[in-house]
Amino acid sequence: MPQRKPPPPPTPQPTRANNDAKTQQEQKFDADRIAALLDKRTPQRNAAADQQVSQTAALGSPNGAAQTLTQSEIDALRARIQSCWGPPAGASEASDLRATIVVSFKQDGSLAMQPQLSGVTPASSPYGPAFADSALRAIIRCAPYTFLPANKYAVWKEIEMGFSLKDMLGRAH
Repeated sequence: MPQRKPPPPPTPQPTRANNDAKTQQEQKFDADRIAALLDKRTPQRNAAADQQVSQTAALGSPNGAAQTLTQSEIDALRARIQSCWGPPAGASEASDLRATIVVSFKQDGSLAMQPQLSGVTPASSPYGPAFADSALRAIIRCAPYTFLPANKYAVWKEIEMGFSLKDMLGRAH
């Protein structure tokens, strides 16, 4: 006589405890938490992406509200230097020239040191050296810059200025 196989064990029926555990796991799923874990951007990039603003202080300012010069203050500085600047003869032939100069100030608005030429573009222009020298002379000639706001000294203590015919004379040649 053939032997009979034993009947298969009964499949366990889900119990109420198992169902409750699954429900709790499903309730714990939070898409925002998953997204936050996957988001590798820095807090500053989150703020730029129109999400929650970062509460981290920036640029040494204790409340994150970094000071800047207003457009009026920048325009006053530009107008002052423009009044002292005379582009070299022949510079109108090189309207694409740009000189970048780093200027360090004392708190009273006087120059802390001689302005430093950072660069001239295009470097191959024959007018470059004369153009840069004229910009350096203008910065020195116009000093001191007493109109700069003392309460924003940390902002204007050192400024990188760009000189071009278009920016300083308000027109392209």
